[in-house]
Amino acid sequence: MLKKKISDDAIKVFLEQNPNFFLNKSELLTKLKFPSGGNNSSAYNVVSFKDWIINSLKYKYKDLLSISKHNFLTQSTIFSIVLKILDFDNINSFSMFINHKLAKELNLEKILLTSSNEDIKKFGGKKLSNKSLSSLFNNHNGLLMDAVDEKYKLFGENQTKIYSNAIFSLDYEIFKSPSLLIFGSTKKTFIGNQGTELLSFLCMVLNSRIKQFINK
Repeated sequence: MLKKKISDDAIKVFLEQNPNFFLNKSELLTKLKFPSGGNNSSAYNVVSFKDWIINSLKYKYKDLLSISKHNFLTQSTIFSIVLKILDFDNINSFSMFINHKLAKELNLEKILLTSSNEDIKKFGGKKLSNKSLSSLFNNHNGLLMDAVDEKYKLFGENQTKIYSNAIFSLDYEIFKSPSLLIFGSTKKTFIGNQGTELLSFLCMVLNSRIKQFINK
């Protein structure tokens, strides 16, 4: 008995009209062949259905995967730094880390502690006028991303190198005056509010440690 050959188009129409076909006949997936994905697929370059799904997702979302990997590495960096900060037992080693090592570990150009109170110098910080800091200060540990007007020249001779920045307001009670922790980057690091939660977490840890040292 002769059987009529089913055309590819007929199979396509059938599958479109029966979207649950492979759910009901999942055993067929182990017998079918799929292209490997990408732009160079061929009939002879085939993989299993499971591998095809994985490869297709990687190909389609490779940029997203790259961003996720970067975020994970950034998170790991922040947590590693926090452990170091918590381990310091004196103000000198803590200040040395903040002023000479932290920026490098975060891949930034500069990190600056500033206040209108003279005591900021105990932490290697820079004293600025109350007028200069008040317009940038927030009473609730606010974090401003890319918000410094160039007229403040907070980074002095390094100001021309700074492309983006972030400003964290320390607790007012620490120095009894507006006090800031400022991060400067030569890249677009702080544009678009990227990594705000992680940076806020790091700043709160630094805020807590500064408070502990100043109250000793």
